[in-house]
Amino acid sequence: MSTLAVHHSVVLCEGLLTPRQRLFCARIAAGASGAEAARQAGYSANAATQQASRLLNQAKVRQEVDRIVADQQRLQQAALDRMLSKVETVYSHAIRQRQCAAALKAIEMEAVLRQSGARSLPQAVSPADLQDEAEAPRDDDIQP
Repeated sequence: MSTLAVHHSVVLCEGLLTPRQRLFCARIAAGASGAEAARQAGYSANAATQQASRLLNQAKVRQEVDRIVADQQRLQQAALDRMLSKVETVYSHAIRQRQCAAALKAIEMEAVLRQSGARSLPQAVSPADLQDEAEAPRDDDIQP
């Protein structure tokens, strides 16, 4: 058996959680207190605080909570970045269509999303996008 396979099976044996422990981890990651998470996971209400303390002292439980939180943060970051990308597209379209109110609303939304951690780069608006409509070529002006 390779070193990687041995390591993988050791991690699997050490990292196994019972269904109750997995539920406890999920509730902790969702923001519940230790005692509340223990009760929601089906542990005795009378000993919920002590059970939560015991569980949170186990490395495998802490690692699972950390993994769940990291997964949630990655999903939220991806969602924020997708929303920002859409807002940037709306902004670019609004500028090209000379819709100032829509462009300003997109700027406001971009600010909110960036404060929330969105991090995609804004699309560049070229000077050609800002041409006066009179200067911009029209379909009926193009000669075949």
